[in-house]
Amino acid sequence: MNKIDSSACYSSVDMEGKLKYTLSRNERLKGTKAVQQVFAGGESFTCYPLRVLYVRDAESRTQVLFSVPKKRFRHAVDRNRLKRLMREAYRLNKHILLQKKGGLHVAFVAIADVLPNFDFVQKKMREALLLLAEKE
Repeated sequence: MNKIDSSACYSSVDMEGKLKYTLSRNERLKGTKAVQQVFAGGESFTCYPLRVLYVRDAESRTQVLFSVPKKRFRHAVDRNRLKRLMREAYRLNKHILLQKKGGLHVAFVAIADVLPNFDFVQKKMREALLLLAEKE
């Protein structure tokens, strides 16, 4: 049986060749230097309720970070809920971004004042990923 090379899109592929919608640990942006690089020297755009900061990094794979400021959402329950919504929306739509060659370090920061529903977050995440894919 032929194995399918999933290194092009950095996502899991099952035995039948279908794309598995996962968000593994190595797809998360970690490390102080990498995070500081994105926030200090990255380009950005806004797709309400998301602010997207990104840096091109040809040597590594695409990695993402999700952040919700305490200033906008005082309760940890609300911050965690919004981060979970953003992660799920990215997980379901990351194929838009990962079809392109080259790596990106991306930070998604919530700028909403009210907790949005999942449909709205998913729609805006899709728009943000399409804009990001065009800019790449």
